[in-house]
Formats: sequence, structure tokens, C-alpha cells
Amino acid sequence: MFTGIVTAIGTVRAARRTARGLRLTIAAPYRDLTIGESIAVDGACLTVVARGKGTFAVEAIGTTRGRTKVGGYAAGTRVNLERALALGERLGGHLVAGHVDGVGRVVRRSEDGDALLLDLEVPAEVRALCVPHGSITVDGVSLT
Repeated sequence: MFTGIVTAIGTVRAARRTARGLRLTIAAPYRDLTIGESIAVDGACLTVVARGKGTFAVEAIGTTRGRTKVGGYAAGTRVNLERALALGERLGGHLVAGHVDGVGRVVRRSEDGDALLLDLEVPAEVRALCVPHGSITVDGVSLT
């Protein structure tokens, strides 16, 4: 589980096809990641499969590539990152599963006082689950 509060920005260093999917090597400030740990990459929950000096690697299977922007990532792509919650941690955002249901797009951006308003166009299956004043994530950022 995640909160939808981005804790770091990473940069894709390499993206290569493998027999299991798309392997991404991402530069990030996290120094104590462990193999098998869940991490949200632009909101999609992925599993750390390797670590390097200042980097970690994840693999995205076909379902993930089909429901997210991950399949289009290349070296140089900047991504929002969030580590999974640990039991007992304070929640600062919303509970977010990291299971992405579709890709939408921002169709309008406006400001109202201190609020930034975004109008989103989302797939019908996502729209059916949205409720007024509920939360949704955009690139892993939890919004109301």
C-alpha cells in the first residue's frame, strides 16, 4: 500500500526488453532498498529485482505496460517514486494500492485561489469507479 505522496523523483537509466517484460534501471536517492521490496513508479506498484550504486531495477510485465505509461519509458524519463508503507506509519495522503486501472490525460488546468484544478479524461472503466470528493492518483500523486 502507498499514500500517493511522492517521496523522490527518479530517472530511468536503461529500459530493455527481457523474456519476462521490460526491465527498467532507475537512478534514485534511496540507499536501503531491498530485493523484493515494492515501490510505486509513477503510481504503479513494481518489485525491486536488483540494486546497484544509486540505482534499482524493476520489471514490468505485459499487463502493467498495457495499463500504464511504463511501456513508453526510455533512458532519461523522469518518474515519481514512493516506497511502500510500513505498518504503523502515519498516513499523509490516501490509501493507494498501486494497481493502475488505466491511463488518462489532463484536458484542462486552472487555478482557483490556492487550488489547482485539473479536468481529467479517463477510460470508462475508471470513470465508473470515481466518486465526487474521492481520491485518484495521477502519475502516483494522490489527488482529491
